[in-house]
Amino acid sequence: MKLNKNGKIVTQIFGVCILLVPFLLQSNMYPLFYYGMFSEVLHQTNQQERLVIETTNASDITEIFLASSIGMDEGHFLYVVRYYYYHNKSQQLFSQLNQILKKSKKFKRWKLYKIIEIPSEISDTVDIVLWKPESQVLEEY
Repeated sequence: MKLNKNGKIVTQIFGVCILLVPFLLQSNMYPLFYYGMFSEVLHQTNQQERLVIETTNASDITEIFLASSIGMDEGHFLYVVRYYYYHNKSQQLFSQLNQILKKSKKFKRWKLYKIIEIPSEISDTVDIVLWKPESQVLEEY
């Protein structure tokens, strides 16, 4: 099957159209930024969240609550704290921790801080949950 001169031109125009149509139909040029001279370094924001429990004993001494004080692994304890925090059950967590520690230590106030850390910026406390065992009331700031 031989093509005449007009057939070759039509085939070439069709080939060029096939190559250019995707770029003409594109609504923005963002995909081009991945390649060649348009490429940019992709930046990832490393935002880190920390949940810290702070306790106050009867003599008003404040300390950070450690998982080792109840015999738990730190990673597992933080998983449990995050679960209770995001299900709005911080009061239950504090109550259970208070029951576990009732014989050894007595705390009059429990606080849970949600701290957001972003590199090259100052850490920010986003949320504080306060619980007092005697009142059994949960307060949020």
